[in-house]
Amino acid sequence: LEAIVLGFIVFLGCLFRLINGPRTIDDAYITYRYVENIVNGNGFVYNAGEHVLGTTTPLYTILLSLLYFIIRIDLPWLSLIINTLADAVTIVLLWRISNQLLARLKVPKGFEFAPSLLFSMAVLSTNWCIGGMETSVFSLILISGLYFLTLRNKEVFATVAAGLAFLCRPEGIVLLGLVLGYILVFQKKKFIRALLAAIIVIAPWLLFATFYFGNPIPQSVLAKTSAIYVVENNFFDNFSYFLELLIDNPIGHLIGIYYFPNGKGTVLVFLTVINIPLFVYGTLTLFKLIDRKYLLIPGFAFAFIGIYALSIYKTPAFLFPWYTGPVVPWLLLLLNFGLAGIWKQHQKLPKFTGKIVHVLVVLFIIIAVINQLHGYNNGRSYMTSRGYYEQAVNFLQPYLKKGDVIAAAEIGELGYFSHARIIDTVGLVSPEALNFYPVPENERWTNNTIPTKLIMKYSPDYVISLDAFMKNSLLKSPEFLNDYTLLKSWPNQEFGSTNLDIYIRNSSANKK
Repeated sequence: LEAIVLGFIVFLGCLFRLINGPRTIDDAYITYRYVENIVNGNGFVYNAGEHVLGTTTPLYTILLSLLYFIIRIDLPWLSLIINTLADAVTIVLLWRISNQLLARLKVPKGFEFAPSLLFSMAVLSTNWCIGGMETSVFSLILISGLYFLTLRNKEVFATVAAGLAFLCRPEGIVLLGLVLGYILVFQKKKFIRALLAAIIVIAPWLLFATFYFGNPIPQSVLAKTSAIYVVENNFFDNFSYFLELLIDNPIGHLIGIYYFPNGKGTVLVFLTVINIPLFVYGTLTLFKLIDRKYLLIPGFAFAFIGIYALSIYKTPAFLFPWYTGPVVPWLLLLLNFGLAGIWKQHQKLPKFTGKIVHVLVVLFIIIAVINQLHGYNNGRSYMTSRGYYEQAVNFLQPYLKKGDVIAAAEIGELGYFSHARIIDTVGLVSPEALNFYPVPENERWTNNTIPTKLIMKYSPDYVISLDAFMKNSLLKSPEFLNDYTLLKSWPNQEFGSTNLDIYIRNSSANKK
């Protein structure tokens, strides 16, 4: 029966992801362009001949490249299939971890399926799976590290998984540090072997990246951590992405998000009142187990969120919602252990009160499932691909010539579909752009504002941008307006814009 129930949950999880098809977000296309260049023999580059590491997920890029080399199918679909398989394995591992721990707590059968069921339909997992991001693979590697450490007692395997997590996303260093720290404190004899395993996994990439790119730290990380292209930055607005984790359980999608009277920021007080005590009680429940390795679950969840909170407090960088996805399975485990602990405590209560506790716990899980379903439109995600940059490229194709250069503040779709050389005006793949930040105060309007001096120095053939990114800079520059002509414009209200514009350099237009 367990196999049938688990199989159904896995099927449900795959269905929620595959029924949507790819809904690729802009950043995923950056990785896809690296993949195409690798497979086509141009090297690990975004622009041919420019050795810049502009992706923060080298492991995922290499994995996609290997599979794309073998199976030449549409990259968004290939990515969706890989991500769906990764989430399917995560569902199984969540069940196995819950099954063993809850058995030690002597909780009735059935609870062990809750994290897997909720994760199978979790909007914060599904969105980034279909969005083409590395979140699903990263989440699987992280949970694998937990699985090897807690269920298999394979400290070296856990360290290898943590090392791979670091290569998949820089945040993987959180798990690596916790695993190595646990082994150093509680398994001293195995520490050197585990450390060597981590070095063997990570060192080859670090050496290659240092030799090939000149720096093992991705340029995109350098740009985002300095974030000097950020004009507006609000800690609460950024950290609200982590608060939105609370929407997933138990009734966040049902009641929606509350706003402050001034309209800024989100208030999830009611959800916090429900969830935070359960996370804390889940942690206390794990404390009752003799083996302290299980405290890796709250340890990773709280450290992951805490480090992000500290980073956005100390720097002007802002977060993106897919950063929160990897911690979802860990919070679901904590939530479940909190519920299990409450269920177990009912034995000390009067019979009638204990029955009420039973009903409330079961009702909580049922409402949580309904809540997840409410986050979809008949099984379909509300998330959509942008598409307007692809539309711009389709318009531009008859004009583009070999060697043409496009400057833009958002380069994912634009670079992937145009195959042109790109100047990334926020510096994720173009280090030279950061020399023109911070933008002069008189030019600032919003984040991603394009500096006028950057465009005038490098004279790209085209500038493609939402007008919000040019409003106080390029569009008020006599020099730019003298050298460039508006070629095409579409209505667009993203980021407070009114249009998406294509500007062509006059000297380039005369040659076409």
